[in-house]
Amino acid sequence: MKFAFIKEDRIVSIVLATDVQELLPLPAIYHNVIELTGLVPEPQLGWIFQNNVFINPLNSEHSSTLSNKKITRLAFLNR
Repeated sequence: MKFAFIKEDRIVSIVLATDVQELLPLPAIYHNVIELTGLVPEPQLGWIFQNNVFINPLNSEHSSTLSNKKITRLAFLNR
């Protein structure tokens, strides 16, 4: 099973373990640990965990530090 360590509402580490008990006690620097097994799409490092939902920062309007390089089809054809 894959588990994500959450710190300041972001995934900062992903580990493999057979049971959550192997990960306890949770180090004080992490706020939460969440099982990722079976989630589609599977959250990756840097994803935001907010209101019990994983958000990809590349597809989020909240991300001001990460630039989104996607352009529309029309813009691509007219370049």
